[in-house]
Amino acid sequence: HPLPLGAYLLKPVQRITKYQLLLRELERHCRPEVRPEVAAALSTMLELLAQINAAIHQLHISGFNGDLRLLGPLRLQSECDVYQFSRKKKGKTARAQRRHLFLFDGGVLFCKKRNPPSQPSSLDPEYYEHKMCIPMSSLGFSECSRSGGSRFELWDEAKSDAYAVETCDGEQRSRWIHRLSRVVPREDQLIRQRPKSWTSTISNDSTCSSSTRSSDSEVPVDTNGNSKTTTIFAPSLSSPTDNIGAEVDVAVTSIAPIPESHSAEELVDSC
Repeated sequence: HPLPLGAYLLKPVQRITKYQLLLRELERHCRPEVRPEVAAALSTMLELLAQINAAIHQLHISGFNGDLRLLGPLRLQSECDVYQFSRKKKGKTARAQRRHLFLFDGGVLFCKKRNPPSQPSSLDPEYYEHKMCIPMSSLGFSECSRSGGSRFELWDEAKSDAYAVETCDGEQRSRWIHRLSRVVPREDQLIRQRPKSWTSTISNDSTCSSSTRSSDSEVPVDTNGNSKTTTIFAPSLSSPTDNIGAEVDVAVTSIAPIPESHSAEELVDSC
């Protein structure tokens, strides 16, 4: 055979991609009590593969102003159709643009796949031209888009433009939504409670005052028109020598009414 034996052997970096296939089979046929450990190992291996793919793709992304390593590990990538529109103005969305999206821990990268300009038919690998980056600190996300049910929306909070993203299939869309939901709060979750206005406070206070007055008007009285329970409010006492700063409320309860059978003379004599 013209090729040596070494040409058919896998290199260590190529063998890494085979481990996740073995772990998937183990997860499918293992006992239930050890399945969580196998699933954790599979998740770790998939994360490692994402790191390797990120290192490979970073070598082929041109035009990015900065160090791609500062964006952190690559979590997800896929080729999508992107529709640009304005969040502040109601209008038609722009026509679809094919973009390759990279989701890092530090943000989302929008790139366009390019062929080598000099020799399109050469064996040189394709590269990605950087178009824009939305930092994770200002990334907005909505699971549903007004332009289509199969799309989700991304935008930069510091800008007025937004982007409706349509993936190639439903599985890719679910992966993006699942991953974005873990790091970015969705728009329907950003419901902020309105502060209590002064108007509502005054309205509530007036309602409480009116209800208090109505309850106070229903105090029982005797046959002479005297209330059976009388509350006397003393004025606040303040003196430079005495440290009295609060109002003193003196409540005198159960004052006996004047009997009807006693005359005025008897009352004077008793005093």
